[in-house]
Order: sequence, then C-alpha cells, then structure tokens
Amino acid sequence: ILRFHSSQMLFEMILMKFDSNELFRVETFLGPFVLTLFILLVVFICLSIFLSIINDNFRLAREKVIEDPEVFSYIIKTFFQWIGIKKRPEWEIQEEKDQQMRENYFSTTDTLRLRTNQLVNQINRMYFNQQTTNV
Repeated sequence: ILRFHSSQMLFEMILMKFDSNELFRVETFLGPFVLTLFILLVVFICLSIFLSIINDNFRLAREKVIEDPEVFSYIIKTFFQWIGIKKRPEWEIQEEKDQQMRENYFSTTDTLRLRTNQLVNQINRMYFNQQTTNV
C-alpha cells in the first residue's frame, strides 16, 4: 500500500481532497507553486483529452447521419406511435409477437442442449465413481 501512496496523493490533489496546510508548512513558496502548476497541467491535460474524445465522437456521429438517413424517419415514426398520433399496423404488431415467440423457441432449444450436457456429465460422474469403488 505504501508504494502507491504517491499516486493516491496525486489523485487526492486533483480532487482537492488533501491537507494543503502540510504542503504549505514544508515549503512556503515552492509548495504552493508546484501544487498550482500540477493542478493547472493536470486540468488542462484532462480537459484536452476529454474535449478530443467528445470532438472525435461528434465528428463520427455527423458522418454516420449522412450514411443512414432512415434513422430520422424511424425516430419520427416511433415518436408518433408513442404519443398516439399514428397507430402501428396490425402486421407489424404480429411480426413483433412472432419474433418474441421465435426467441422463446431458441431459448428452449438452448435449455435442452444445456440439460443434455448436464445429464451426460452426471452419468459420467456416476460411471467413474462406480469404477473407482470397484477397484
């Protein structure tokens, strides 16, 4: 724990959750100067990283809107259905129910596969237990 004490102190300094009086008592000029320099550098570095991430993702989102114009129509259609202006067609409701039923069938087959594997494992355990007791 002691070897991470310096990095822990640096994180506490970033969050301003440390005892600055101790730093000021040790060195009256150098302590506050280095603390101010550290905080300014860290804030600017973290801020520039944060802004570059946001800027890059904003640019990617803008490019994607041009490639996929049907997203806007989907959002408008969903919004109108949500507020009740436009009702969903019957075939769309039926298609959604069919999709839910298909998912249930797939999960049932997965469950069957898992149960079969459990059964085979149990039979193998019983078989090997009988062989070890007979020897």
